[in-house]
Amino acid sequence: MIGARQICELDCPAEPPLELNRLDALLPETLVHNENGAPPQTRAGSRELSMTESLENLVESLREELKNYGEMLALLDRQQEYLLTRAASEVSNSISRVEAQGAAIHEARQRREIRRRAVAKMLSQAEETSFAELIPLLPMDYQPLLKALVDENNELLFRVRRRAAQNHLMLKRSVELMQQVLNSLGLPKQSPTCSNRGKLPTRVRVARLQHEEAN
Repeated sequence: MIGARQICELDCPAEPPLELNRLDALLPETLVHNENGAPPQTRAGSRELSMTESLENLVESLREELKNYGEMLALLDRQQEYLLTRAASEVSNSISRVEAQGAAIHEARQRREIRRRAVAKMLSQAEETSFAELIPLLPMDYQPLLKALVDENNELLFRVRRRAAQNHLMLKRSVELMQQVLNSLGLPKQSPTCSNRGKLPTRVRVARLQHEEAN
């Protein structure tokens, strides 16, 4: 179960981005061969192929990230149904599934960030350059696709964060009602479902999954 206050940035590790073969810079323009023994090509041609490959990898990463957000939203929707029907056992089981999906999102974001940095480097831009700044510098064939994917990720991420906040609030209210019952019975104050701060005792940290906007 995740909530608005449980959201934390899933920062990507400082891993070096993909880069062109440094040997290319040491060879004459007319002597740059492919590894498979293909005919020689200029460094400009090799760079073009590498850029295309890097862009395809970035597109793949954005699609994977979008898929993971969709799966998270489906889990949160089901979790909300369990909360509404007070299916305690199902709510408990949903927490581990949400946690696992949060880890999958973290990995997808890491791969996307590595590939975004690789593209930024090929464009002679800083690694921190946002999608909003990178997209206008890309080949025209890729600009609409990349912008659409970033926009779709932003939209779905917004829905994930909103559903997570709703679920957190519903669970918090349920715990408060249960606590009132315990108090009325004169039982010691306990919070078996949440910690003292009203947070679930899990390592789920999904919301605040901020995605760079292309606007």
